[in-house]
Amino acid sequence: MNVTPRTMEIAAEMIRLGASPNTIAENVFENKPFAAQKLLGRALDSLQCSPDCRIVWAHVTQANFQEFGATDEATEGVVNAVRSVQGAEVALFFREMPSGRLRIRCARAKLRCFPGGAAVRRRRPPAGVRLHAGRPAGGGGGTAGGRRAARMADAG
Repeated sequence: MNVTPRTMEIAAEMIRLGASPNTIAENVFENKPFAAQKLLGRALDSLQCSPDCRIVWAHVTQANFQEFGATDEATEGVVNAVRSVQGAEVALFFREMPSGRLRIRCARAKLRCFPGGAAVRRRRPPAGVRLHAGRPAGGGGGTAGGRRAARMADAG
């Protein structure tokens, strides 16, 4: 997140002027089209993890998009929902494109919380995940936004 002290100062001034943080949050984060929520549910139905749950992934197919009448915008934030699995260090979201190719979104978990509320930045994902998921596509090696194209049939 790119929140700076200046961001917080501006937010504080907006609240002083009458802005409602709850109303803003509801309109931004809790106002999704029905098709987007159904597609998220389908993605979460496909959720899987590595044996140690450090890597988690989910996917949606073109059939899922057609089933719900969903558009590409419906996938916004899905990788973040996948990333929210406890203990996950890397999240992958595979989306089948109309051409049959895959778009892969990769996100790295940011914080690990410990008993008592302490939180520290997680270590980087395993080198193989950085190398194979993010870097070949010009991404950040496992950070949000890393993408790679493949075919759904190749994902096995």
